[in-house]
Amino acid sequence: MRVHHYGHAIVGFENALDVTEEQVSGFISNLESLSDLDSMHTNEETGAITNSGGYEFFPEAVNTQPTRYQDLHYPGISDVDASFVDSIDETLSKCLLGYLDLFPAANDCVQWRTNGHIAKYEPGQSMGPHSDNTIPRNEPSRLAPLMNTLTAGVFLNGNYVGGNLYFRQWNITPKTPALSAIIYPSAFSGCHEVTEVTSGVRHTFLCWYGQGPYGGYQTSIPKIVRESKIREIPEGHIGDV
Repeated sequence: MRVHHYGHAIVGFENALDVTEEQVSGFISNLESLSDLDSMHTNEETGAITNSGGYEFFPEAVNTQPTRYQDLHYPGISDVDASFVDSIDETLSKCLLGYLDLFPAANDCVQWRTNGHIAKYEPGQSMGPHSDNTIPRNEPSRLAPLMNTLTAGVFLNGNYVGGNLYFRQWNITPKTPALSAIIYPSAFSGCHEVTEVTSGVRHTFLCWYGQGPYGGYQTSIPKIVRESKIREIPEGHIGDV
């Protein structure tokens, strides 16, 4: 696994996930047919649609947003697919070690990790500039995003056009080939967007690392936190991990 620091604490991990294309496509196919989508609620008075994070969209905007699959360990999941999800977890644990080698001060900011979800971008869909620790301005349904410190993603496929991860303020577009991963700050310094997908379908696993209370999140404790409250950063992990 090759580690690349693009600058501004944006770090990519090439060849991170050790699985086959067949495993990825099989998992995605089963997920889309068996798992539940992100819950949406419509305000009958205004017509606005609110997702589980408390963010509002009007119907014309909803169609441009990605589909999200929240429950990856859905009821009835096969042992093969459960093992696939576990492999993503193990991959991100290794990536996090590499990230903390570069930024040891971030170690104290990682106390838990959300369970993660899959975002599916189809042609015409995109995501505008945003940070991952902001909350809705008008009566947010929860404050959990305030506790996010790091954002992590795993790019499950590469057979699409567009859908680039872009950090506008730094003019950085990381390379995101299939099975690569990325970690970057969740705060305003990591403000990012996803450009419009023009063909194909983009599937990405997303999760957040955070600290403090995590009300409203389904979370797990990262392995490195379980092993040591304050982890000593080993030498020699920058470059190849």
